[in-house]
Amino acid sequence: MEAFDFKDLYEKRFFPTISEEEKNEFIVQTNELAGIKITKEEIYNSVMSPQKSLPAISGHIRSIGLLEDLAKQIYLIPKPEKINEANISKQISWLFIFHGNILYDFAVKGSLLNDSITYPSKEELGQYRNIDRVAGLKKIVRPDDIKKFLVEAAKEYSQIYYSLCENISFPSSMEEGDWAKLERATENFALHIICIRPFNRANGRVARISENLLRLNSGLRFQRTKITSSKIQSFFENNYQNRI
Repeated sequence: MEAFDFKDLYEKRFFPTISEEEKNEFIVQTNELAGIKITKEEIYNSVMSPQKSLPAISGHIRSIGLLEDLAKQIYLIPKPEKINEANISKQISWLFIFHGNILYDFAVKGSLLNDSITYPSKEELGQYRNIDRVAGLKKIVRPDDIKKFLVEAAKEYSQIYYSLCENISFPSSMEEGDWAKLERATENFALHIICIRPFNRANGRVARISENLLRLNSGLRFQRTKITSSKIQSFFENNYQNRI
């Protein structure tokens, strides 16, 4: 008897779709959390006239489009033993691509206005943070330690993902507790990014789009973020406060 190829079923796993309303709500919320006020009408106008799109909208529209493509990659994140400081930038390259997409139009505007203080430079897009102090923060991960902590965050998520990957391939075999475990893991990954602050700017926005990438990739639905400032503070105190 011919051996059954589980790969066939694995490739037919469920990948949730994203409605236009979910996209719009996410773009409004994630920008609001970054202190940028936009409306759904402005998003609609940006879709209809891309050349007039606001930087805060166009970057997220591109990133969500990328997310939808990336989410279908079964091996989006490698197994824990394959992740290390030497290859972390490559193993989670989407993190850096999201950063470049989200901030690209801000950088273009800054270049036109000759303003490198309010706006990011093109040179910093998708690049590691090179400053060791941030206004309002008493403690921050040192630039030299960013890769080390990113490796820990990626391995933590990868370990949980691969412990459930066979069940993810057969959604009906997933128990409620399994889904809850995955949901916590995706949120924790985003919290790690916010606390590590791998970039000079837009860490929260990158973290939230990355959380949704991992959600869709594992069969969870796209959602508005549930990460609050109190969650971030508690997570930082429990995981970083005494290590930096």
